[in-house]
Amino acid sequence: MEKVAVKVLADRWRTVLATLLVVLLAGIILLPKLGSLVPSATFGEQPSQLGITEIESLLEDPFFLPERVVQAALVYTHHANGTYLRLVSVMFAALALALMYWLLSMWYTRRVAVLTLLLFGTSSWFLHQARWAEPDVLYLVAVPIFLIGSILLEKKRHDPLWPLTIFALALLLYLPGLWAYAALFLIFNFGKIRKTFKYMGPVPRVVCAFALILPLVPLVYSFWRGPWLITTWLGIPEKGLSLSSIPQNLYEIPKQLLVAGPNSPLHWLSGTPILDAAAIALIAIGIYSYKSGLYPTRWRVLAGLGLVSIALIGLGGLVSLSLIIPLAYIFAGNGLALLLQQWFTVFPRNPFARSVGITAVIILVLASCSYQLVRYYIAWPHAPATYRAIQYQTP
Repeated sequence: MEKVAVKVLADRWRTVLATLLVVLLAGIILLPKLGSLVPSATFGEQPSQLGITEIESLLEDPFFLPERVVQAALVYTHHANGTYLRLVSVMFAALALALMYWLLSMWYTRRVAVLTLLLFGTSSWFLHQARWAEPDVLYLVAVPIFLIGSILLEKKRHDPLWPLTIFALALLLYLPGLWAYAALFLIFNFGKIRKTFKYMGPVPRVVCAFALILPLVPLVYSFWRGPWLITTWLGIPEKGLSLSSIPQNLYEIPKQLLVAGPNSPLHWLSGTPILDAAAIALIAIGIYSYKSGLYPTRWRVLAGLGLVSIALIGLGGLVSLSLIIPLAYIFAGNGLALLLQQWFTVFPRNPFARSVGITAVIILVLASCSYQLVRYYIAWPHAPATYRAIQYQTP
């Protein structure tokens, strides 16, 4: 009994320390030079550019409401400068890191979860979306929330986190295209949802119903006032769907991930891919591991989300590559897990060999993190094209 109590206490302390690590990571990588990363220039986000000069505009354009309503509060309280507006994105990015760690720790060992979180949290794409006062960061939050919701459904009893999870899932429906994620969630988990609600009492059922319905009232009201908004909500471009542009949009996805990112100096260091060589190798290993037969249910869910994400981005609407990035690093985490598992299988009892394997993987991860951090914090802001683009953007 005493040994069990010690083990539980040790596990809780590890959880606390891991949580502190996530908070520390978020602060270290997200807050430096938040006011102005580019020398002698200021970022140009203004409330009017974000569509939140007036709070009433949120009902006319309800998309990305979770972030924009906080920014609207800053406008209302006269704190709407660039730093505060970007700080809202930082808050959601920190939430994405916490959720990703929670998800990864459910699937992998704590070591793999921490290493994968480092890869994800230091990636240039994540850093840019996290520190720019635009709502793309919400797509980075969406993926882990949907996957965590699916995991919580594995329990055949009511979980106290369910109302909060349902509330978060409802808010994510304010993101264009995520209706498809909600549909996949229902398809994959319909049986589990029935069993979960079967074990609920009447009070938890009512709470869950309100957690789902109340957040969606403004969205439904906006659609009633402006039915044309439904097209954008579906992920279709505002000007209408162009079938001829879909092949080019689909081609841009692997090109930007693997060869050269967006040709926009304001958002990316031109000529460099979003993923680095280490991440690409780990993602390939992770996909191979899933396809070889390990965790078939998880593979179907991740593959389904990946295909839906690619299809939504291919439509050319407001859905961005940020929807794919968390999935990519989840596959990279599986690649890390497979590498360590294979190494420990070859050297099950040799402590020196095991240490060499772990050290090699850590060096690989740190090399990838260093490259991504240097690219974002040094190369991108000092590129002449970036400076010109931001000067042009600033009113």
